[in-house]
Amino acid sequence: MGYLALGLGVLAIAMTPTAITLARQWGQTQAYGQAWLVLPVLLYAFGWHWREAVLATRPRPCVAGIAATGGAAVLWAAAELTNIDIGRQSALVLMVFGVVLAALGTTFIRRWWPALGLLVFLLPSADLLQPALRWATAEGLYFVPQALGLEVQRNGLLLSVGTHHYFVADACSGAAYVTLLTFLGYAFGVLMYRSFWRVSVFALAGAVFGVVSNLVRVNSIVLLDYWRGSQMDLVSHGYVQWISLLGAIGVMLFVVARSNVDRPDYGGTDRLNLDHRYTNRAPWRRAAALWAGFVGATVTTLGVAAANNGAPYAGAMAPRGAAPSLDGWALIERPNTPMVEAGVLLHLSWRYSQVARHLQMDVVQARRQGDKLSESVVAPPESEGWRDIQRATLRTCSANGCAGVIHQIWQSSASVSVRHTYVTFVIADVMTTSQLLLRARTGWAVLVGEAVKPRLIAITIDGKAISPHELHALLVAAAADRVVGQ
Repeated sequence: MGYLALGLGVLAIAMTPTAITLARQWGQTQAYGQAWLVLPVLLYAFGWHWREAVLATRPRPCVAGIAATGGAAVLWAAAELTNIDIGRQSALVLMVFGVVLAALGTTFIRRWWPALGLLVFLLPSADLLQPALRWATAEGLYFVPQALGLEVQRNGLLLSVGTHHYFVADACSGAAYVTLLTFLGYAFGVLMYRSFWRVSVFALAGAVFGVVSNLVRVNSIVLLDYWRGSQMDLVSHGYVQWISLLGAIGVMLFVVARSNVDRPDYGGTDRLNLDHRYTNRAPWRRAAALWAGFVGATVTTLGVAAANNGAPYAGAMAPRGAAPSLDGWALIERPNTPMVEAGVLLHLSWRYSQVARHLQMDVVQARRQGDKLSESVVAPPESEGWRDIQRATLRTCSANGCAGVIHQIWQSSASVSVRHTYVTFVIADVMTTSQLLLRARTGWAVLVGEAVKPRLIAITIDGKAISPHELHALLVAAAADRVVGQ
């Protein structure tokens, strides 16, 4: 166990920035709060609940853990070059798993890997679930009042029940419910069973309880508003939230209380005298966990050096002129100086007119390799009351090639006004909706010293949507003009 502690300690020193970023996400997002409980539950499971059975599984150092840690470190270096947080964080968890494998051996992993699966809940994955959960919430808000005979209208994520209007925002998706109850289900399963499949059933049941409790919450709010004749404030929403959450946890505890629990399995006798064979191995093999920690720290340090010693990332932003020339559109406003978003992103914006229509074009470029481009940069301010009621990806083509575009539709909460935003990421001669492709191509450019400047191009127009043919022509015109990095 001493070598395990040393190996994890060496790895912790090298991975401190990644661990800090991970912990910051836990603290900033409610849907990740249960991650603070992962290590305490794991320590309780191994150090108290299953203590005698764990001690009966004697540690047998395994050099394969060194290779596993090294492979995870390579993945971390790749994520560092491509600037993917979830990649770095996943690689960190895999490196911890590799050090544990090096210290305790395959027998321990084979017997206790369901419990070690708790480490997965350290990773912030709610963002992947949120779009689907928002859609499911909107569906539930549409069908339940309709089944009760109420007048319901739906436009994407915007719903009207009688005279009341509702928007399914991120906070309404129930991601916090699902992640918390899934974790609790898995944790209870780990403390009750040794079978991974039984543990998984409890985790799945927790996820179902989370989805159902959130649907109960949002529909309760809507129905209470309808019967009262007025919409309750956000403080009252919180009361309904706690009632539904505590109800879901109560149902889960009832299921746990009615379930059978596996008896401790202390393992059999050491018929092949393996303990003696592993104890008499060479000292460097017994210290496999320490070597694994050093390998992980060394490879990740080299990855940081490779990311920081690439080509210069971005050039200067042209403060005047260089406005994209758009056929049929007259330039009516240009920026005098480049804006800097949050002290990081260089941002230029132009406004055009065509008869009674107005169009805004934004070009955004990052200044450093660690900076990220996101369509949220060009989203309307929340203070203006715009709601994203629909999001889709589309593909526009011409003889010169194709472009992937993120199409977002916004509706004003104060009127029926609609706004369309079209966003594409530009890297070299590629226009794509994939941030993964953007970051992979940028990471390769940094690694080989190629001066590639990734950009985001956004077109925003009120009222009627742009035709695919016109949209492609506008994007090509914006990408062809060297408005960034002159």
